[in-house]
Amino acid sequence: MALQGQLDCIEVHPEHVFRSVYNSPFETSPDFTLGWWSDVPYSYGGSGGIEFLSFRIAGVEVARAQIMLDRLPGPDYGVPRIASEYVELSFLEVAARYQRQGLGLGTRAVQCVIERYPSVGLLAYSEEADGFWDALGWRKFNHPQGMPGYRPLYVWFPKN
Repeated sequence: MALQGQLDCIEVHPEHVFRSVYNSPFETSPDFTLGWWSDVPYSYGGSGGIEFLSFRIAGVEVARAQIMLDRLPGPDYGVPRIASEYVELSFLEVAARYQRQGLGLGTRAVQCVIERYPSVGLLAYSEEADGFWDALGWRKFNHPQGMPGYRPLYVWFPKN
């Protein structure tokens, strides 16, 4: 599927878990890391919950995200309280067949998340993706104890 020039057509589809306590809201696909998207908990605890998003172009799933609602930045990271609410982009993955093609699917998926939550701060703990978050212009906060025990935290603050 040729995706060049179709990024404006990306659609966001919330996915839901219905079948059991541990179940994936997504169909199994070799394009996505199995351990990230299988056997996810339906009972999340806390007041916030989790939202799963599927990003599609012309019906083809090109990326996935897991959003944890009602979160706060880790207290040791020194994040200023600019936003009154936060959600965490805990997993984001572009389908393997489209990775490293320079199509901007990850960037566009993050833009869709920002559009979905325009008035809250967004958090992302980087899992070896600092270059991606740096390129997006998100503000980086390192834990005082550093790596390897603590991942860098990237924060997007809402525009007031």
